[in-house]
Amino acid sequence: MFHVKPPSPPVVVIEGDLVVVHAPEPFLFSPGHRLRATHCLICHQMIGAHPATIIGVGALAGDPCTCSAVVSDMFLLHAHHLPMPPADLQAAIHRGLQCDNPDH
Repeated sequence: MFHVKPPSPPVVVIEGDLVVVHAPEPFLFSPGHRLRATHCLICHQMIGAHPATIIGVGALAGDPCTCSAVVSDMFLLHAHHLPMPPADLQAAIHRGLQCDNPDH
């Protein structure tokens, strides 16, 4: 599944800004999929069989590179949480970035 969002007017970013993108349509994990056990970034309950979405957070900082990569992280959440106030989403992302699980 690959979705492309139509372009919108560009936003000017400054050093250190984060950009957040998310899947435009909710999806479900198949029965038995191991990521059903993932906890939602927002409510901390398991994703389970509920509609989910994924958000990506890119840090628009650091040194430029010819490979065009940026530092980024991805998070799963229940789709019904979006849209949400930007400050609440920012706080949840900040909590997610503080995770110290050595597996990711």
